[in-house]
Amino acid sequence: MINGTMARTGNFRQNGCMSELVNYVEARGYLERVPNPQDRRASIVRLSAMGEA
Repeated sequence: MINGTMARTGNFRQNGCMSELVNYVEARGYLERVPNPQDRRASIVRLSAMGEA
């Protein structure tokens, strides 16, 4: 899990750094964001088919 691993290392604790990382990986097709059905303000980030491969 990218976010759990990165957060635990302490390298991405600054505000916005995790978003930049997710944007970067998503732009390359490895992640996708889907709406969170329980909270319209949030998105769920998951591996895309390419990310799983």
